[in-house]
Amino acid sequence: VGASSQTFVWRQISGGGLTGYYALAQFHFHWGCKKNRGSEHTVDGTRYAMELHLVHYNTIYGNLSEALKYEDGLAVLGIFFDVGAENAALKPITDSLPGVVAPETEKEIGFNVE
Repeated sequence: VGASSQTFVWRQISGGGLTGYYALAQFHFHWGCKKNRGSEHTVDGTRYAMELHLVHYNTIYGNLSEALKYEDGLAVLGIFFDVGAENAALKPITDSLPGVVAPETEKEIGFNVE
């Protein structure tokens, strides 16, 4: 099960081996029903409760759809989450989770990513 959000905030990343400037196109989460079975990826064999992907496209291609055609078109930042105390910054997202119960379900979440 996952959630995604399309955003029009023009945030960019560069450096660290990237071949230009990459603009944030969308973000989505991966999570599961157990605290160690949600992340899509692992670190040293360890899975986490949730994983956030911030998907950026190379700005030389103009948009995400065009960038998907090229090897250097995307840069994805992955952030792992572990179970802990409630995080007020994530409340708009966690309050929407009851509406996301089946795979591929999408839910619009209104909040400011600034």
